[in-house]
Amino acid sequence: MSTTMSSTVPTTKPIKADHEITITLEGTEVRPPNPIPTMAVGETVLYKSNVPGEVRIEFPGPSPFRADSALSTSVPGGVILTLQTSSGSGTLDCHCFIKPVGGQELGWGPGNPLAGGQHKVTPPKH
Repeated sequence: MSTTMSSTVPTTKPIKADHEITITLEGTEVRPPNPIPTMAVGETVLYKSNVPGEVRIEFPGPSPFRADSALSTSVPGGVILTLQTSSGSGTLDCHCFIKPVGGQELGWGPGNPLAGGQHKVTPPKH
């Protein structure tokens, strides 16, 4: 009879994203951190808010969370996402939105450009 531990024994280490990015809401102003940290393909990201509610990050161009070249996609906050593609030599624009509990979604728009930012995603770290 083997005395080795089963590989299915749960660990006590919580699953944590490589990057936790807090989108803040103050009054009606939504802001990502400035700058958004540089990240690498294969790393994980969790977007969250400083207030109760839903976070949504929209990518008007390509998304670093997609392997295809679809444009104008968005990802939800509150879940751990894995970066799929690098931003190449530039950055990827993002628009940030928060929908407070019981309220309207607030965020990026022509009158609120500071609710956006740039994601710099490098090739995978070896």
